[in-house]
Amino acid sequence: MVITKDGVQRNGSEYDHDNTNNVVRDYQDFLCPGCGSVNRMLGTPMKSYLKSGDMILKDYPISILDNISKGKKYSTRVAAMAYRVAELDPEHYLDFVDLMFSESVQPHESDFKNITDAQLEKYAMKAGLSASNARKSVDGKYTDYVTSNTKKIVKDTSLWRTGANGTKQFMTPIVIVNNKSLDFDSDTDLGRQLATALGVKTVVADGDGTSSK
Repeated sequence: MVITKDGVQRNGSEYDHDNTNNVVRDYQDFLCPGCGSVNRMLGTPMKSYLKSGDMILKDYPISILDNISKGKKYSTRVAAMAYRVAELDPEHYLDFVDLMFSESVQPHESDFKNITDAQLEKYAMKAGLSASNARKSVDGKYTDYVTSNTKKIVKDTSLWRTGANGTKQFMTPIVIVNNKSLDFDSDTDLGRQLATALGVKTVVADGDGTSSK
């Protein structure tokens, strides 16, 4: 989905052109601990730069970690829910994403404890959705889309990077600014990398990665 200073865009295809400047592509699985860490670092500056018109966000909720959620398909369920939230209440989409990646909500990858649909509804309301929209948000409308889109994205070798075993593979988190990935191994904070890549004049200090140091 595409988010600009005017909010979630119904027709994101118009932002697919190569000459669209300051596009940030964010690929994330809601069970991925690295994705949670990156979101907690970059969530605040991204919101600020979206509001100022300094960036366009192309968000890709995907599901590559269902196999560790003990049959509950957590990654798919929450990714599908994210698309539904964007459809039902786009104004609160980023609030929902931030909440689901917060340390108090995101399940541990190594010791998974499921979040039921009833609990997810409560989180949706906490993010700002009405009770009616929160109930609709867990209806699984976008489950098939998440599954098919994930398969497509994982096959895109341009997104692969070298893993711990020395081979190239698809792994999250992935944040790409103007077709260049942020460097998670760099000594430079992610927030400062983002600001430099976007060419913003004022760097947002709150939540810009310095909290991880």
